[in-house]
Amino acid sequence: MLAWIEAAGGLLSAIGALAAAFVAVFALRRQESANIRALAAQAQATNDARDHERRLALDERVWNRRVDLYIRLADAMREHLHVEGDLGDVPLLASLVSEADILASQEVRDLLGQFMFGNPDVQTKIDLWDRMVTAARKELVARAVGYLPGH
Repeated sequence: MLAWIEAAGGLLSAIGALAAAFVAVFALRRQESANIRALAAQAQATNDARDHERRLALDERVWNRRVDLYIRLADAMREHLHVEGDLGDVPLLASLVSEADILASQEVRDLLGQFMFGNPDVQTKIDLWDRMVTAARKELVARAVGYLPGH
């Protein structure tokens, strides 16, 4: 009878070990699944951060081009304040108008159009130039503090 009890004890011990092995395998599989989900979430977060950085870099490049355009526009307009007539035939200004159509704010585009094609007198040109510089300066300040109306 003692042998039978010892055999039953051994069998119960083997069943316990087998159950422990199943629990361990189950726990490992659950851990593996959790690790896969965590890695996938981390990869997605990394991709989202990279996309965000790309958008910021693109925005910064566009903004730098806009600032450069505004400087060139202010200089070119100042050089042509005393030129009479339509300025649409001035190659530098025509080129800047094309670039402004893509990069400049609506306010700056409107002022530039009046300056170029409205056939203004000298005083009106000076006023338009001053308003363009003021509008560009406002954009610059708004960008510096992180707010650009209409953008």
